[in-house]
Amino acid sequence: MTFLKLWLYLVVFIALPAQLIAQQLPYVKRMSNISFEIPKKGKESFSLALKSSDRVTIDVRTARQLNFRIFNPSNQLIHESLVRNESQHWMRKDTLQGVYKIELESVAFLFGTEVAMDISVTRPDFVYGSQNPTDVVKNKRKLDTLSNGNFKITKTNPKSYPYTLKKGDTLLLELMPLSRKTPDLEVSNEFGEIVFASVPAKPPLKASIPVLDSGLYEIKIASNAFLGKDNNLMIQKISPTRFTEKKNPPPPVLIEEPPYDTLPEIYMDTVIFLGAVRDVIHANYHKLDFHFQNDSSILYWGILFGSGSSFQQKMDHFEPLLQGEAMSVGATDILSAYGMGYLKKLPTMKGGEVEFRCSSDLTSCLHPTVRPNYGLVHVIDTPHYVSFENKSQSTSQNVYVKIVVFKKNTS
Repeated sequence: MTFLKLWLYLVVFIALPAQLIAQQLPYVKRMSNISFEIPKKGKESFSLALKSSDRVTIDVRTARQLNFRIFNPSNQLIHESLVRNESQHWMRKDTLQGVYKIELESVAFLFGTEVAMDISVTRPDFVYGSQNPTDVVKNKRKLDTLSNGNFKITKTNPKSYPYTLKKGDTLLLELMPLSRKTPDLEVSNEFGEIVFASVPAKPPLKASIPVLDSGLYEIKIASNAFLGKDNNLMIQKISPTRFTEKKNPPPPVLIEEPPYDTLPEIYMDTVIFLGAVRDVIHANYHKLDFHFQNDSSILYWGILFGSGSSFQQKMDHFEPLLQGEAMSVGATDILSAYGMGYLKKLPTMKGGEVEFRCSSDLTSCLHPTVRPNYGLVHVIDTPHYVSFENKSQSTSQNVYVKIVVFKKNTS
């Protein structure tokens, strides 16, 4: 979606007593007010992630003519109308769960079409965490500052701030430029929804965004200025009080030893350079997407990642362990040897300036204390990702990533 005349989303939580906010709200209503312009004969599309119990209202207003369409998660057209110098209203109480697409098409031949659209989503019985308030408190309500500092943004170097948020959180933004207007700002989630957006406007810019679904949220900031403009951005997160069921201590983590009748194949072995936060040339964030499609020969795969010179030294220390039987069966690197059972552990990392995030299926195969940066994954046919963000204000970082697939040994 383009930043032409896109105004901010207004997102509101219903105010209730603190004891209810801790666990359950009767309902949450999210209002999204969008104003934008469609080029002549052009289209604009918006994603909308809905639950089956959501109540949705969409109002479209324009002074010209446009086609207004809505597609359900099965890509079936469920609404189509011609909006002509008027307001068009669409409402649905019982919805099919999934991601809907809203499509607006201009039929003007000479000029662009200015459009105003209001989207209201009411979600009943908004519950997160344990529903029994007598269970133990997992974490108390708190306010965390995720980022607070100055940065310079240019046309060739947009900024991106990805964060993993939980259902029930509230994301707070405050953008104060040192110039007359704010840069373009957009907040989207992994479902493709734009949950907040604004075009250049008079400062300051403030937003409070409730999180309806857990997942990855990304804040993007862009500017058309070639010389760069200084800005101050503060990003905060409110985490509500959450309860959890009282459970017995989990059993010790056992590292599964895979069968030896496999052949390792290096899928990726790379070094990624991340600039510092204040670096206006090099990005401080990178995301790797990969997908093993239609390859039935893959039994499982392994990943190893880390950053900094100390991690590289640890990897060099493990290399001599490959001599002998591991080398003779094709395990020419430490990750291959680990995946075939010849090594019981790999170099770990603790702390550091680089923050790593992984797709959910990959995260479930890691362990925060035993092996936070390596593991074996048996999920093959779904997309995966690993992202890296350098938090250092002035020091660049090298990130090391190795992925090995283990295939059937048919020889």
